Parts: sequence; structure tokens; C-alpha cells
Amino acid sequence: MASVDLFRFGQWYRSSDTVTVASGTLAMSLAPAVMVKHDARLIAARRATAPPPEAQRRETLRLALERFCHGTVEIPGLGSQDQHQFASLLDETVGIAATLVERWSAMLVSHLENAPGPTTTPANRSTVLVSLPSNTITCLDSAIDVLLGGDILWLRPSTREPVSPARFVAALEMSGWPASEIGLYPTSRSGLDTLVDVTDQQILFGGVELCEAFSGRPGVTVRGPETRTLYKPKASASAANLAHIVRGVVEHSGRFCTSVGRVIFDVDDIGFPAEFGAALDAIPIDDHASPYPIARWPDAAGARAIADDIESRLRPGDWVITKRPMVCDVQGRAVLVPTAVAVSDLDDHPLTARDYPFPFAVVSPAVGEEATRALGSAERVGT
Repeated sequence: MASVDLFRFGQWYRSSDTVTVASGTLAMSLAPAVMVKHDARLIAARRATAPPPEAQRRETLRLALERFCHGTVEIPGLGSQDQHQFASLLDETVGIAATLVERWSAMLVSHLENAPGPTTTPANRSTVLVSLPSNTITCLDSAIDVLLGGDILWLRPSTREPVSPARFVAALEMSGWPASEIGLYPTSRSGLDTLVDVTDQQILFGGVELCEAFSGRPGVTVRGPETRTLYKPKASASAANLAHIVRGVVEHSGRFCTSVGRVIFDVDDIGFPAEFGAALDAIPIDDHASPYPIARWPDAAGARAIADDIESRLRPGDWVITKRPMVCDVQGRAVLVPTAVAVSDLDDHPLTARDYPFPFAVVSPAVGEEATRALGSAERVGT
């Protein structure tokens, strides 16, 4: 079985403790707590050494991203992998369409091109942990920022999607980045606590539970759900405005934390829910070449569990305004289809506190500007 190995002090290392990634076709080594603590003590000596000059760091990152996005990368445990094999493996393990991989890779390149240079080079560098999610590869932009700033990077991949972090580290190594200053440390959830304890700064991506566990800790930045809200007054009933709302929900397969998850409309615009539901139902779920490709799921049970969670949170009077079953089979793979639920009131509704990794929105009526008052900040659609 192919595997994602650890990367520590410039060497790839296969641990005796492994876990099988969700697809069942890929193993991942886990770093035990004793190893993490040992490596943290050894890496302390590197913090006193100066990083390469900023221009050199930027150029090396540019070369690494060129390899990551378009080249062939040698990854011990996974073998020689070109960009098509990379996209195919992401589709197999987490259902991300090749078109999304291509778009998200371009976003990483753009991020580096537009990233400002650091104002100073740190005299005493930090070891910065970036704990990645499974929903998108674009969160690697945080790793780019750490390296561009001259600090030492430790990556913790998601146990569902370790492929892109491994490819990123291998691309850095091949491009000449100081290998002893990057690490790939897959761990269990308890291992994350150890990584946080032994690193200087931490950027953690995750859901509500992670936010609750780590928010407020010194040095920790938690990047959790930030679901956007759109407010649609009745006066903005044009097809273009409806298309804008639909795009906000389905773009990037609903995988971004800033995807639209709430839509508010005027209480007297009684036709909007059906119109919005029909627009979501028109999004193809079997065409990865469409403008809005929809991700697939490696395990039908995982997709069904998400759908069951949504259905368990429905209150009397709520209704699903989209017509397709929430979980559909497409060529033997489960797909969570674009879905919207109409509720009478968003206040304290159990669905509004959730961030689901597919195109999903909660729709609710409001009177006039009640929406912006109740929710603080809602993007207004149209005029």
C-alpha cells in the first residue's frame, strides 16, 4: 500500500504507527509524542541561525510551487508523481475534482506572487506549526507565509488528506529549501496537543470543536468556520443577483470556510425559496468540467453521516427546498449535492452553528434590514 511518511530533519521516515486514510488505499505514518518532543528539542538550535535572504526564499518558493502545481515530484512512499497523478490521487482519497485542484493550485501561485515581503528578518526564528484541513489545498498559503517570513515550518496534515502536504514538502526539498527547517508530522488528535505544546506559534484549521479547544491559547491562531451570509432584498430579484447567490454557495464545491452558508430574503418575497432551490437543483453533479464541479466522497458512509446530521437538526416547520436526495451516487461514488433548507428563524437555529464541507445553505426570511441587525454583517446582494 502506498504511504505518506514523516519528514524530519531532511529525511523521510516511515513510522511503525500508521493509520489508513479514508479511501482505504493509502496509509499514513503517525508521529508519536516522544518523537515530537525529541525533535522539538533538536530544532531549537536551528532557530539561532539566519534564514536565507528574502529574495532567495521567494525564488525557492516560486520553484517549489512550479513543481507542486505542474511538475513531477518524487515523494518517498508515494513514488514519482506528476500533476495528473496528484489530481487523480486527490480525487481518489477526498473526491476533489481535477479542475478544482488546478484552480486551487493557481490560487497558491497567485498568493505567493502577491504576498508582501517581510518587514524584517527574524533574529531568533520561531518554529511555526500549520495544522491543515482536508477540505482544500489552498490553506497551504499559510505555510507559504511562514517560509517567506523566514521561520521554521512544521506541517501537520489532516488524517483525511495528507497527499498535498507531502507533495508540498517534497517540492520544497527538491527545490533547495533547507531540508532541516521543514517538517511533516502527521499525528492523531491527541498528538496535535503535543505539537501545540512544543512549537512557538500555531495556525490551526478546523471546525467548531477545534476552535473551542484552542481559542485563547497564547501563540495559537485558529482559522475555523467563517460562513458568509447574503441578504437579498425583494428589489434585487434579477437573474444576475440569483446567480451571484448560487455561485457563493457552490463555488469551490462549498469547501471554503468563506463559502455562503446563510441566505436571508425579504419576508414578503415568498417565491424566493423555490426559485433558489430550483437554481441549486440545476447544478450538475456529474460534470467535473462544469463551472462549479462538485466534490465526491471516498466513502458513502461519511457522506450519509453528514446528511443525517443535517436532518437531525431540522425543527418542525423547516423544509428542504432542494428536490434531489442529499446523497446521490455518481459512477459508484457518493456525492453530497447542493442543498438548501428553509427555516423560519435563524436565531439559535442548530443548523446555523454548523459548517458543512459541501454546498449547503440555510435560508430564512427577514423584515427589511432586520437581517443585518440580527447577524451583524450580511453582504447585500443587488440594490
